[in-house]
Amino acid sequence: MNNFSMEKTARISALMYEPITKELSIKNYAISFSIVTDAATPSENDIIAAHLSHDISYSKAMFMFDTLLQNAIFYPQEASEEVLEQSSSFCSNMLVCLPAVTEVFMCATLHSKLNSITKPETFISDIKLNDLENDTIYNYSCEQELDVFLPVADDWFGEHYTMPTPWWCRNDQSTYDVFADSKEELTDLGDIIELLNNNTEALNISRA
Repeated sequence: MNNFSMEKTARISALMYEPITKELSIKNYAISFSIVTDAATPSENDIIAAHLSHDISYSKAMFMFDTLLQNAIFYPQEASEEVLEQSSSFCSNMLVCLPAVTEVFMCATLHSKLNSITKPETFISDIKLNDLENDTIYNYSCEQELDVFLPVADDWFGEHYTMPTPWWCRNDQSTYDVFADSKEELTDLGDIIELLNNNTEALNISRA
C-alpha cells in the first residue's frame, strides 16, 4: 500500500460549561492531528485520486477546527436540556456535547468525528491536545484507547432516538445531540432535528 501523511496543528479557544456552578471557563488549546491517505496503487491516476481525497479531508478537518469549534461551548450530556434552552436566547456559539467535559473525551470524540467526515482513503491516526495554560499534552490514537469508552447509540440516547448514531459517528457538521424522555417529547423536538438537518445540508459534507 502506498500512502502519504502530514501533521497539522490548529488552535482553538473553547468555553467549558460547569453545570454545578453554572460557570463558563475559557480554555485555549493547540490541537495537532496526523492525517494519512492511502493510494490503491502506485499508478498516476490512483496517486492523483489519493491527493484529491487528502485535500478534501484536510479541508473538512480544518473547517471543523477553524469554524465549528472556535469559541464553541463544551458541555456534559447531563446538562443538554439546560444548555439547549438557555444558549438559544443569548448566544450563537456552536455547541459540543460530551459524555463528560474532560480533555480525554474531547480527544476521543474529535478523533472519531474527524474519521467520520474524512474520505474513505484517508485516516486521522492520532490527536494531540495541548492545554496551553497548564502546558499539558493529551495523546489519543487508534492504537491507544486511553481507557475511554464512547457510548453507543443505546447508551447515549436512551430509549428514544433522535438520530441514528451519536454525533461523533456521523458524516455531518453536528457536534451535539438532542435527547427525549418520551415519544411525545421526541415529537416536540422535531424543529431542533430539522435545524440540524438543514445545517448539514447547507454545509454539504458528503463522502460521495
